[in-house]
Amino acid sequence: MGCPHPTDIPPPAVLQPPELTEQPPEQLVVFPSDDVVLKCAATGNPPVQYRWTREDEPFVPEEHPGVSLAPGSGTLLINASLAGRLQGRYRCAASNALGTALSTESRVIAENTPQWPKEKVLPVEVEEGDPVVLPCDPPKSAVPPKIYWLNSRIVHIAQDARVSMGQDGFLYFANALVRDSHPDYICHAHYLGPRTIIQKEPLDLRVAPSNKVQSRRPRLVVPRDPQPSHVALRGGTLVLECIAEGLPTPSVRWQRLNGPLPLGRVSLENFNKTLRLRDVEEADDGEYECVAENSQGQARRSHLVTVEAAPYWVRRPQSGVFGPGEAARLDCAVQGKPRPALSWRINGIPIDEVPGSIRRAVRDGALVLSRLEPNDTMVAQCEAHNSHGHLLANAFVYVVELPVKILTADETLYMVVENQTVFLHCQTFGAPSPTVEWLTPGLEPALQDDRAFVFTNGTLRLGPVVRGDAGTFTCRAHNAHSNDSVSGHLDVRAATRIEVPPQSVTAKKGQTVTFRCGAAFDAGLSPRGLEWYRDGQRLQDTADRRPRRYVLGGDTLTVTTVDYVDQGTFRCRAWTLLDAAEAEAQLRVVGEKHLRLGGGIMGGPQNSINPQNPQNLPRYAHGTPGSACGTLQVLPLVPPQFCPWS
Repeated sequence: MGCPHPTDIPPPAVLQPPELTEQPPEQLVVFPSDDVVLKCAATGNPPVQYRWTREDEPFVPEEHPGVSLAPGSGTLLINASLAGRLQGRYRCAASNALGTALSTESRVIAENTPQWPKEKVLPVEVEEGDPVVLPCDPPKSAVPPKIYWLNSRIVHIAQDARVSMGQDGFLYFANALVRDSHPDYICHAHYLGPRTIIQKEPLDLRVAPSNKVQSRRPRLVVPRDPQPSHVALRGGTLVLECIAEGLPTPSVRWQRLNGPLPLGRVSLENFNKTLRLRDVEEADDGEYECVAENSQGQARRSHLVTVEAAPYWVRRPQSGVFGPGEAARLDCAVQGKPRPALSWRINGIPIDEVPGSIRRAVRDGALVLSRLEPNDTMVAQCEAHNSHGHLLANAFVYVVELPVKILTADETLYMVVENQTVFLHCQTFGAPSPTVEWLTPGLEPALQDDRAFVFTNGTLRLGPVVRGDAGTFTCRAHNAHSNDSVSGHLDVRAATRIEVPPQSVTAKKGQTVTFRCGAAFDAGLSPRGLEWYRDGQRLQDTADRRPRRYVLGGDTLTVTTVDYVDQGTFRCRAWTLLDAAEAEAQLRVVGEKHLRLGGGIMGGPQNSINPQNPQNLPRYAHGTPGSACGTLQVLPLVPPQFCPWS
């Protein structure tokens, strides 16, 4: 098989098939003042030539005044005055003598500056307590506008659980109040593309007082469908909405009928009327129910959610350089829902339209080329599409005879410590693909050692290493035309060790405690050092400050005038540039109210005692030899006589 790409890039002097570096967007929406700019650029040797298609037909810029290619690239420029006439589907192709790379398809949509049609607006008249819906209905656009409700003084209409805007831009009142009466409810639509804000004619809402206001149970006005269903796309955002009218104002809550709501990805907005689910996963499908309730009853609506997916890559084809006689396999695996249709092109031409070859086949989605010949050099395209989207990937097969070249620098030094694993690199290039062999300092095949493994990219893994592995390793690479070799020097050093670990201490408040950490380093490793940590925080020497807390010197740490706050885990860390070793100890601080025996503090596992735990008995420093009795002093009380086993 050939060399993987892009790690093995041919030298600049070598011919190279075209590779796209810039492509047009899948959709471009332009307005009357916007020029159409469809980017397309590629590398290749010989230099690439560009051509475009529109609606699958050749599109020659020179035949259209006001259309041109940007100098030095394949970017297509269309004057704004022509955008409406030349909208449609575009695709760029970049070609040289070795093949043709194809861009994704780009749809150009030309829209006029949006304008609200003139309309006669009648007052909206309701009685107090009635539900109200104020419509908006802005002009349609490929990029939906953002909607705002303001009054004539450009002040936002206050929204709450009773009054709020839906996803459709309408303004919903669960129940109208007399104070809602205003002659200037104005819907504003902000179109980001043309940077335009347009407004609807003001709506006059008139709420008449009523003596017949009655409470009523909730009724869902959104969604209007009694059995709403939604298709959510994998990786996208799902928005569900429930808006209810009723008196008193209903509250809304959500639940998932086939499991819990996905934690961390669900948010409730617009006073709980909107459920937003981010980063949709396939497991998110099912039924989501909203419940609107007030003192008069409930209203429920179940949303059936089905998760589907635009095509996405499982394995995309990889370019490669191959030698004559080798075989090439371009894997192309995609997933999606509905299942995507997959097809191949060669140099931009559907594979079914390319003259057949018994050495070419499509197996399980992969394009397989056997017994390659120099004229098999090509750029292949794998395409996949379903109702939700489209994928395209270019991959070249470059068939050429090239001598072996090792790209890893010769005489590379690798330093490790014993018991580590080392990786010695040997990145090669050539066609046919070079065979790599590693030799030990004794010129024996490295793979004879069970600890050795050679990756497909030529890297040798060896470990755990010992001091005797040190020396010069040789990488040899060869193909049918030539060979090459480099050496790498392995330097194995002694591992850093903690020979004298710090010991845990129980100390009386106010005493001074010293921890010692004796470390052994490889004499040839520098820089190196010893660090101290307390409960994970690195300690700094404070010997020149007041109060003196921590004094670091050589292999010791001194804690002066210990207090309860000093209790914790003290850790020493001996380090070099290659490794580190650690050990830790505990510091426990006791005070005047702790038990004393004789006159010394009983601390540590051998001479400490907890008065609340009679099973934790000390070894007594005073008392009759061979007896279990001793003098136990509990300061500041008079010492009693204590015989725990009598």
